[in-house]
Amino acid sequence: MKANSLSDKLLKIYSKYASNYNQLLKLSKKQRKILAAEEVDLEELENILEVKAELLSKVDLLEEELLPCREELIESLGLDSSNWLRQFLQQGAASAELKQEVAELSDLISELKELEQENQGLINQKQEGLAQEIRKIRQGAKVNKSYQQQVRVHSTYIDDRS
Repeated sequence: MKANSLSDKLLKIYSKYASNYNQLLKLSKKQRKILAAEEVDLEELENILEVKAELLSKVDLLEEELLPCREELIESLGLDSSNWLRQFLQQGAASAELKQEVAELSDLISELKELEQENQGLINQKQEGLAQEIRKIRQGAKVNKSYQQQVRVHSTYIDDRS
């Protein structure tokens, strides 16, 4: 396959990547709002995480679709396998649309990573808050248990017949 047709195929694949990552970004923003709220809506959070998992599965399928193009470019143009895309874009065989799509996708992925780190931080805060609440509940239960223990008073018969 020629470099131009591979460039077109790559553009289609990376456009699909961008679409999926845009959806992931929107979902991550919703996730952040949920996690930042005083009361976390666990059902809504679970729904978001399920949709994100489905989108990540689609991204995995795109990786499989990308693989033959990647291999052909590496072989036909003698590109380094670890840096093949950057080399292809710099050689001039890639279309301007592909270069722009890859640049936008890179920015999108960076923004998504940043947002996911924020979300992880919020999750860690919520977990710590719940752990503190659990410790308080356990401590209260111990105190409550000690008050509820019945003190047994044993009566002793004393015989005064001595």
